Amino acid sequence: MKIKLKIQYVIICLFFLVQMLPSNAYSGERPGEISISPMVGLYVFDNDQDIKKDVIGALGLGYNFTENWAAEFMMNYGRFDHKYFDLASCGCEKEKIDGFVMHLDALYNFCPDKKLVPYLAAGFGGVMLNSDHMHNDDYTAANYGGGVKYFLTENMALRADARHIIDLEYGNNNAAFTVGMTFQFGGEEKVTPPPPAPEPKVVPIEEFKPAPIKEKVTIDLRVQFDLDKSYIKPQYHDNIKKLADFMKKYPDTDADIEGHTCNIGTPDYNMKLSWRRAESVKNYLIKNFGIEASRLRTYGYGLTKPIADNSTRAGRIKNRRVHVIVSNAVEVEKPAPIQK
Repeated sequence: MKIKLKIQYVIICLFFLVQMLPSNAYSGERPGEISISPMVGLYVFDNDQDIKKDVIGALGLGYNFTENWAAEFMMNYGRFDHKYFDLASCGCEKEKIDGFVMHLDALYNFCPDKKLVPYLAAGFGGVMLNSDHMHNDDYTAANYGGGVKYFLTENMALRADARHIIDLEYGNNNAAFTVGMTFQFGGEEKVTPPPPAPEPKVVPIEEFKPAPIKEKVTIDLRVQFDLDKSYIKPQYHDNIKKLADFMKKYPDTDADIEGHTCNIGTPDYNMKLSWRRAESVKNYLIKNFGIEASRLRTYGYGLTKPIADNSTRAGRIKNRRVHVIVSNAVEVEKPAPIQK
């Protein structure tokens, strides 16, 4: 019972810590990522086991299915002092026990896109104790608890964890408290679509009928891509249609389609990827709108012309783009300003 109260107290303290620390957006947890968590801490045995609490080392291997849900295999090891009654000497004896605790858990992450990510965990596994006196004393155990990760960078976080470990065979209640680091690898990067352009204000004109004037117009269009992809996402289809409508209305225009990438990957690979992105936009204009291929020129610039900082995820997302310029300026009719 005392161990249960300690675990509940630690979990409550961790959640109060969540409210005290800053929690600016940081995209800490990502689907598809793999994590490694080396930690150290304290393992406490039930009083009925006559095994003294001591320091343990821990290693967790995790995988995120979504931002919120993850699975983790956790292994703890420590050497503990054990008291037992020896029939031969009719007295209490001491020995060292090697203890292994392993369990597979499900984790639920709260606020996964913040710098501070609290979580709850529960799972099943086993406890293995071995010594000269106690040979392979193994039993099945369930565990539950929680913890918190505080991200120092996009892929590295401080971590604290507390677990209540329940012996399903003998009813013993143990506890593990660990702190350490979490290192994350891979995972899907989040792509935030650009905000929609503001709607133009429509001002009714009743008294004057403005005469048309001539003005040269150039269209500048950007299309962004996911990491290592050349597929055009549906959110950009309307923008490309507007470009196609303009080119149909003014058949003397042609377009330069420039492909770009972020700095993930080799320069040669990125050069080919940027050209494929440009070709993807070109083929979309030809197939869906009938724009002549002779009016479309494609260029691949790879990672040579970034428009944002490649050392951050937000910068890399902006750099994965296709930039389309209608290079032949044309004369189009535009309402003249009202004369007062």
